[in-house]
Amino acid sequence: MATITPSKPKAGAGKDDAATGNAKGGRKKMLIIILAIVLAIAAGGAGTYFVFLAEPAEPEPPGPGEMVPMAPQTLSLAEGHYVKVGVSIELVEGEATAATFDTSKAAELVIDTFSNHEMETLRDNDMRKSLSADLLKGVQKAYPDQVYDLYLTEFVLQ
Repeated sequence: MATITPSKPKAGAGKDDAATGNAKGGRKKMLIIILAIVLAIAAGGAGTYFVFLAEPAEPEPPGPGEMVPMAPQTLSLAEGHYVKVGVSIELVEGEATAATFDTSKAAELVIDTFSNHEMETLRDNDMRKSLSADLLKGVQKAYPDQVYDLYLTEFVLQ
């Protein structure tokens, strides 16, 4: 009679197969964990950049607001001539209101800008525009952050 003896398992089979299968599954889990950590670090770095290092967005420039018409002024020119100048000031929206805007400084600047010129000088359109630009700069300096623009509404030479 022959005796049947169980054969010895081959190396790398049986118990080792289960270990190899677990090692492959463990590698996938480890790869997923590493990827999640890398993504979390990248998201944290991007958030830090946008919060602390990114340049802030430029604020929108101020827009035009209410108009403040000034009473026309009659000014003396050289050689006995006169000019009548009417001005309207456009305020910056949200910074000043027509009801509270005092035009006293602007009236003085109109006088300083347009009086004592020769009549022929003021007839030139380019010179008038240049003086208006000078007046706007002066008014904006006198009323910081309140004046948007300035318009000549009346200009009569005599």
